Amino acid sequence: MTPFRQFLAMSFLKWALIMILMLWSFFVFIYISKLNVENVLDSDYKMTRLNQAKTSAEQSEKRNAELEALIDEYLSDKSIRPEQKWKLIDVIESKLVPYAALRNKIIEPSVEYEKLRRRVQSNTQEMWNYVNSEMIELKKIGNPGSANFSVQIDAIINAAAEQKNSLLHDLDQLAEVDGYEAWRLKEAAELSDLMQRRLHHLQNPEDCGKAQKLMCPLEVVIPEDLAPRLTRLHGDPFAWWVGQFLKYLLRMQPQTHNMVDGHRQKLGFTKPIVGVHVRRTDKLTQVKSHNVEEYMIWVEDYFNRLELSQPVVKRRVFLATDDPKVIEDARKKYPKYDIIGDPDVARTAAISTRYSNSSLNGIISDAHLLSMCDYVVCTFSSQICRMAYEFMQTMYPDASNRFKSVDTIYFFYGEKVHSREAVISHRAKNTIELSMNVSDTLRIFHNLGNGFSQGKSLQTNQTGIFPSFKVVNKVETADFPKYMNIN
Repeated sequence: MTPFRQFLAMSFLKWALIMILMLWSFFVFIYISKLNVENVLDSDYKMTRLNQAKTSAEQSEKRNAELEALIDEYLSDKSIRPEQKWKLIDVIESKLVPYAALRNKIIEPSVEYEKLRRRVQSNTQEMWNYVNSEMIELKKIGNPGSANFSVQIDAIINAAAEQKNSLLHDLDQLAEVDGYEAWRLKEAAELSDLMQRRLHHLQNPEDCGKAQKLMCPLEVVIPEDLAPRLTRLHGDPFAWWVGQFLKYLLRMQPQTHNMVDGHRQKLGFTKPIVGVHVRRTDKLTQVKSHNVEEYMIWVEDYFNRLELSQPVVKRRVFLATDDPKVIEDARKKYPKYDIIGDPDVARTAAISTRYSNSSLNGIISDAHLLSMCDYVVCTFSSQICRMAYEFMQTMYPDASNRFKSVDTIYFFYGEKVHSREAVISHRAKNTIELSMNVSDTLRIFHNLGNGFSQGKSLQTNQTGIFPSFKVVNKVETADFPKYMNIN
């Protein structure tokens, strides 16, 4: 191309660009002029629309905050089962796309963190058991030189109890604010759903006539493939395992559900509430009897701790028993408590009517209502107490610390060995104590409630007592069928 043609081409492009810029400027001028005219003519209308938009945005933000608060309140309600809570999230996900990110925000805790959190909680209670027991023994010995000795001991016990409750309350709060509660709810719901589907598959074979049936001695074991998840989530995995069988076996039909709900409404069963189960009649010939005061000590202890986080207008107790006199006695001795219980149900539990339909309905109702309580005090020597404990594990991610047995540790009737593993070595200080090394396995008989447990070393075959805080629950596993087609 010649320089002249290059000049003409450049000139043409230059003028074309100038024309485009002029046209763009013209249209911008016209548009701005139009806006200015509209602003002059309709400024009040524009301002009104702007204020309406602002108000609408503020209301939308407020509604979103209220919705978020309602969801958080629902998820933190410990009376609602985990699977019900997660079903709400499923519904929200299906209707509101932004909430699908809720699952992605879930943070999982480490196994070490969850185990350590529960161990600190357990050891705090064991430390209190030891201090309280020693102070009571010291009070019995007395000091002839001081008339106020007994008063001083009581003051120490009360101060120590207050500090213990503060520590346990702080640990409860830690679990709520550590950012892992959503994971606990989700994990509990998914494990329970998996277990229920496995049981359904097992109990509904394609051909019942060809289905294998197995009977064997009961071992305290959980499925090997679920153990890593369960030991992270739960403080008593075997109780959770048994609780899942109860959940499957005791699926209430509408008639039974209405019966239990009617009983609940009749009693005025509202939260917060502590359940107490007192076994009398034939149990008196089998195990040591415990008076009402031994149960109420722990009821009072729970409410004292609860009041650190919320006001309690009325201390309410659901008292289940097979002796109607127990209900009457408790109401007389503790008039400041709202003690609810059904003497008619208690009468049907008498030996003469124990195997009637009305007695069976009473047992079902008592067990369910006990498991619905916030905390339960009972005796693990009673099958009703153990059943309520097992069933309660299906209602919370981990309800292993929501029970207090005033006589023995949890066990499943017919089990062979209940084991503990030593995590701190111990040298016997007297003839009744038991020496143990780290990793030793011990068969535990009783938690004595004074900071010590009684058991037998499987390494030395010696029997004796040892500090409870130096051992942990030993979880045994077995290779159960995996049912990969339903996982």
